Amino acid sequence: MTEGVPRRAAPGDGEAVRSCLEAGFSSRYDDARAASVLAALGEGASLVVEHGALVVGALVAHEVELTLPCLDGMRARCVSDLAVRPTHRRRGVLRALMGAALGQAHEQGEAIAVLGASEAGIYPRFGWGAATHTASYRVDRRSASLLASARPSPGTVALLEPGPASAVLPAVLDAARRRRAGEISRRPDAWPEVLAAGGDRQSAPCRFVAAYLDGGQVEGYALYEVRGAGEERREVVLVECATTGDAAYVALFGYLVGIDLTDALRTGERPVDEPVRHLLDDPRALETVGTSDGAWLRLIDARTCLERRGYSAAGRVVLEVHDATCPWNEGRWSIETDADGETDVTATTDPAEIELGASELAALYLGGTRATSLRSAGRVLEHERGAALRLDTLLYCDPVPFCTAL
Repeated sequence: MTEGVPRRAAPGDGEAVRSCLEAGFSSRYDDARAASVLAALGEGASLVVEHGALVVGALVAHEVELTLPCLDGMRARCVSDLAVRPTHRRRGVLRALMGAALGQAHEQGEAIAVLGASEAGIYPRFGWGAATHTASYRVDRRSASLLASARPSPGTVALLEPGPASAVLPAVLDAARRRRAGEISRRPDAWPEVLAAGGDRQSAPCRFVAAYLDGGQVEGYALYEVRGAGEERREVVLVECATTGDAAYVALFGYLVGIDLTDALRTGERPVDEPVRHLLDDPRALETVGTSDGAWLRLIDARTCLERRGYSAAGRVVLEVHDATCPWNEGRWSIETDADGETDVTATTDPAEIELGASELAALYLGGTRATSLRSAGRVLEHERGAALRLDTLLYCDPVPFCTAL
């Protein structure tokens, strides 16, 4: 049984959409999160499915700018919330929402979409692929100190109150995100949620903002909390960090590792190539405690996406792409780049060297996943020996793709 046809959501659907999302995620949205959802409903990219008068499925989306491997920006549709009421699952609601959203984006000339997946097993069947990955770390302060050679710079670290922080942090993140592929812009209305500690106000830890200033300019920030009881077993928890240069990065991590009356620094999701390990006298003081997928991409117009990104070498590879959800991407595509960075992506009848699905192409797109790895897992077929390695060379990206603002 399939429920109703998706329709565009409007600001007047705010409470119904909030109720659907809370039911779908079994979690209450605080006022800051709810306000962000409501703001997105006014942009016209969000969808709902109804059963009678009840909203049983909701997809909340808004426009962002995605940084590509050439460090150019590309407009992208960001799905920030997507849920189906538990009472109406297995009725085609999610499939209807996804199909309508991708079709709508294609009609409007949008080439790519991004989301953070709550369940990794759902999205590959709709052509989404995990294009960035994350790691979380723990630094034992008892054995952690920065190398003397790593101590920074002329700048200083200062703590900012929420008001001043909200005025300067968006510009810092906007500058920082342009230095790494996979980063996206953040909506202004999302910042109150970022700066506020989660949970019950009485029990939630206090959230601090440490900023690195040089010449009066803020060049980086670390958003963190201190969690734990009493003076023992207290940890500094890094929520978010963005910097526009190496001096700010070194200074901020030096500050975090040095906070008194704490036993450890623990991070949330961070890049898998985090440099902090190489700043420590004892590299073993840093432990990788978890890894996960980060930003998931969906190439809505594969040709446009492949033309827009930069490539790290001259060469040519022929891909055969299978894409049932966006059939206009189906076919055989030649990617050819020259020494000047010019790229030509054309349909071809030449024999395919690599055969893959839309999900695999999305995972490879930013260079954060290797074609040789997917080949070994049987996720891509290599028809020409060495073609997967050649594709990896073309797609190589440094630094490793990462997304802060999902």
